[in-house]
Amino acid sequence: MAPTEDQGSNGAEPDPQGPGIDAEAADLRIELEIEARRRERWIRHRLTEEATLTGALAAALGRDVAVQVVTGDRVSGNLVVVGSDVIEVRRRHGVTWVSIEAVTALEVGEALPAAGPPVDGASMVEVLCDLVEDRTEVVLTLAGGTAVRGEVLAVGPVATIDTGPGGRTTYVPVAAVVSVTRPG
Repeated sequence: MAPTEDQGSNGAEPDPQGPGIDAEAADLRIELEIEARRRERWIRHRLTEEATLTGALAAALGRDVAVQVVTGDRVSGNLVVVGSDVIEVRRRHGVTWVSIEAVTALEVGEALPAAGPPVDGASMVEVLCDLVEDRTEVVLTLAGGTAVRGEVLAVGPVATIDTGPGGRTTYVPVAAVVSVTRPG
């Protein structure tokens, strides 16, 4: 029987698969989206569980950070280098290198994927050797909070520091260095 004008036919053939196919495809898309979000939450959770301080530091490169250190001091500024055992934080009035082992907390403005790859870069010994070449005055903060001001003369297992008039010299085990600050 042919449709009449009263039945409102548009002249198109009826869908042999029925109207349910579009609804099923939409339901499948929704299920896939839900599963993708669930998987993303699980991955973020796993990254949080596997977080390392070095990974968090690597993820924070180029950001403003604040690090607490074992002496109770807080160093804040832009994190520009994460080395093998040292980080470099640039501030308005200078640069501070902090031993990663001396960091007790890292503060950043947002959550980061803190299970980053291990870094391979500068070490505290290399930083101190560069300062020997610069012949500039620095402040070394030591475990326990003591500060030594002077010019780094030589570095080995012990850093030799010219600490003042009259040829005063201080010898500091590199392992005791919490941070090094170069003004300017």
